[in-house]
Amino acid sequence: MIMSTVFDTADEVRNLIVKSKRSTAVVEVVGTTILKIHCDNRPKCKLLGIKKTEDCPKYCEFVIAIRDYLKNIRPPKLKVVEV
Repeated sequence: MIMSTVFDTADEVRNLIVKSKRSTAVVEVVGTTILKIHCDNRPKCKLLGIKKTEDCPKYCEFVIAIRDYLKNIRPPKLKVVEV
């Protein structure tokens, strides 16, 4: 009996590194869900009062760059590298 795992495109796991001039974020994307592993921008978000929960807001520059990269809407403004 041969066992193989076939991932649907909705269950695809991708690891991305997003870089800006001063910060870097390493994220894992499962389908359309963004799972944050590490982000250098978190202290700045807390200091500015943007980050009040554990999840990043939808208007975060890193989240927008990831969405642009995955959906191919437009070229992302930040550098996105898939690992």
